[in-house]
Amino acid sequence: MLKTKILASAIGNLTDARYFAAMGVDWMSFNLNPGTEGYLSPTEALAIKEWVEGPQMLGMFDLHSAEEIDLLLKDLGFEALQLGMFSSLETILQIEADVPKIKEIVIEKDTKLETLESQLQDFAPHVSHFILNFEKAAWKKTDWQGHPHFNTDSLQELCSNYPMILAVDFSPEEMLECLDLFPIQGFLVKGGAEEKVGFKSYDELDEIFDALEDLE
Repeated sequence: MLKTKILASAIGNLTDARYFAAMGVDWMSFNLNPGTEGYLSPTEALAIKEWVEGPQMLGMFDLHSAEEIDLLLKDLGFEALQLGMFSSLETILQIEADVPKIKEIVIEKDTKLETLESQLQDFAPHVSHFILNFEKAAWKKTDWQGHPHFNTDSLQELCSNYPMILAVDFSPEEMLECLDLFPIQGFLVKGGAEEKVGFKSYDELDEIFDALEDLE
């Protein structure tokens, strides 16, 4: 058992999928956005998905229409959706599938707190969780210290009011500190390319999972 929930995002190969399933992650998502890093065709995603059991399987969508999302969701049998930063509220409202929806919001260094709060209020009735993504803008834990908007106090309040999954490029020790500081729902971790077919080093991820293991 882990101390918190884990969303393993952008699964790119069967090696990743088997590793994360063995680690006991809660969600596993597949990038279905053509032209983006880590993209998998629907055929490839389905082939990997059918080999693993345990985590809830998600499709990652960003610029798709609601109709395209509904069709792929039906064809691939995904149980939930991971919606990227460009997925609009209008699109979410048009999706017919009654499945959990996890919405990503990327936090830039100049993002205003009031802007984020407005987004959260608009999307909250229609999603199950938010991914608060600090990783894409290369935030470090020290960037929060003294930041005019995203400091410890404001993040504690946000995480108390909304179901947050943090995407952060932090050390395992810093991730544990986040668990002590913020009432978050979990962390996002990512898959990646194999070094060769069937082989990949998971040393960094092993350190994260070792730190998050609940030994009680």
